[in-house]
Amino acid sequence: MKTSGVYLSGLCCEEAPYLFDQTDILTFMLRETQAGEVLQRHLKILYRASGIRRRGSFLPDFGMLQPAFFSTRPPIDARMQRYFEAVLPVAKQAAIRSLAQSGLEPQDITHLITVSCTGMAAPGLDLQLMKALALPAHTQRTAVHFMGCYAAFHAWRLAKAIAQQSPRHRVLIVDAEFCTLHFTPPTEPDHLLANALFADGVAACVVSACAEHAQAELLDFQSLYLPQGEDDMAWHIGQDSFLMRLSTYVPELVESGIPALLQLYDKRSQENIEHWAIHPGGKRILQAVEKALGLPPAALAVSYEVLRNYGNMSSVTIFFVLQQLLQKQARGYCWAAGFGPGLTLESALLRLL
Repeated sequence: MKTSGVYLSGLCCEEAPYLFDQTDILTFMLRETQAGEVLQRHLKILYRASGIRRRGSFLPDFGMLQPAFFSTRPPIDARMQRYFEAVLPVAKQAAIRSLAQSGLEPQDITHLITVSCTGMAAPGLDLQLMKALALPAHTQRTAVHFMGCYAAFHAWRLAKAIAQQSPRHRVLIVDAEFCTLHFTPPTEPDHLLANALFADGVAACVVSACAEHAQAELLDFQSLYLPQGEDDMAWHIGQDSFLMRLSTYVPELVESGIPALLQLYDKRSQENIEHWAIHPGGKRILQAVEKALGLPPAALAVSYEVLRNYGNMSSVTIFFVLQQLLQKQARGYCWAAGFGPGLTLESALLRLL
């Protein structure tokens, strides 16, 4: 049985427990990289130009003179263990709040989608949440891993397809990113840029064909792959941590590709867009989107606000942007876009209710 509409409800965003001013993290990085005069100057310029005021982490280390976790260079297995210890309680809380706001009980959930680019195991977060939330044993699970900042778009697309299969389906999405877990002290420019931007956070929502409690309707999705950017944004498993490579050319690539991404939607949809939920991958990326689409300065104000107050939380960030728009009483058609390894541009057309 096909349904006429698919809706998002119970959007809940949770900050990481430790909040740091960007200047505190800069002090930490200067110390950890044992930066010489030239590198110190470069880092100071980089952090001041980031457009970030503060960031959250699941680690207290960035405010400590003697970091507890980073005192030695932790291996991959230690980082993954820390991921699940730190993330599960916050992910559970976000899921519980999302269910409550959607008017649902755990036994109502038919499908669970977990999203993370920064932590994985088998059994993983999906089964941990199954137990923590007491979800039915027959709940169908899907894990979206290692896709970068656009992973939430895949979760939404998958959830919409599931919801369209039956009006009884209730899909719980839980997205948890622990980016600061993978901070490392290399001095390569691409790694330094990533360390200056990324932060931690958690989000949850419910997707179904039920319009009750709905906050947004999921209308359409489009994707665009830019192979020329394959080496400019990448996410690899290194010997000690996951390594993000983020070059200074990414904004130029986004600027060149995003008009074509928007044009994949029908003309009427494009003309009806009133709000823009753009993933704040960095200040220059937002500026590139503004320039490429000819948007007025106020159009991306919420994206800049999220970047300033939370940093880039990878795939979780788009949930924070959407939540801020809803809290500001934004209503009508909204175009969301995110960017990640590949270089890949993902987008969604929503109707905010």
